[in-house]
Amino acid sequence: MTYTTNPNLNGFDKKATKLVKDTLKMGWVAKRGKKSHMVLQAPDGKTMATVQPNLEAARLYDQAAAPIEAWRSKNSVEVKEEDGKFICGLCGHETDNRMSMLGHTTSRHSEPRVCPVCKRKLSTPSAYGQHLKTHRDILNPPPEPEPEPEPEPAVEEQAVESISTEIEVIEADEIAKRRAKYASMSTSKLVEEMLKMSELLGEAASRLSHYEEKNKLIDEVLKM
Repeated sequence: MTYTTNPNLNGFDKKATKLVKDTLKMGWVAKRGKKSHMVLQAPDGKTMATVQPNLEAARLYDQAAAPIEAWRSKNSVEVKEEDGKFICGLCGHETDNRMSMLGHTTSRHSEPRVCPVCKRKLSTPSAYGQHLKTHRDILNPPPEPEPEPEPEPAVEEQAVESISTEIEVIEADEIAKRRAKYASMSTSKLVEEMLKMSELLGEAASRLSHYEEKNKLIDEVLKM
């Protein structure tokens, strides 16, 4: 794509779009780069500026605006032939020093730089840069510490967990076998099996009762 006065600004934020449009009004031409940025060329064919799609970052804005403002300041200065003084083409301010005139046009007629933190407006790049240092902690916060890795479970815990899992598997397998066994029995056979289990439980209860009575007798003897 060749340079044009009507570039495609799709994907550019408001600050980038405004900067490109303002520059085109001054007679610049533009073309899109391979990485979506915009390359601007001044009427003199020498001054160049690159505009990124996102200029919200103050540093990116300064990088793009600096050559544009320098060119505008340079071409806004005229010389009176009769006395050799420099005169501002925007407000008529006069001085006999060219650098003083460049400083005047930069500070008085360039767009103010707005602090992204406190929204304060500053007229010169140096004042803007010094002001940003007051927000160093906000603009350049320290990196967040990486989370500590979770400790791996101890070998003993892993062994206990493994044994518990094996026991659960064995119990589940035994229950499944019993369920299949009882399901295959006839009703009469199942009742007979239940009676046997009831007798066994009764004997166990009797033995437990006898054991408890024996312990009580021992306790009474010890108290004598």
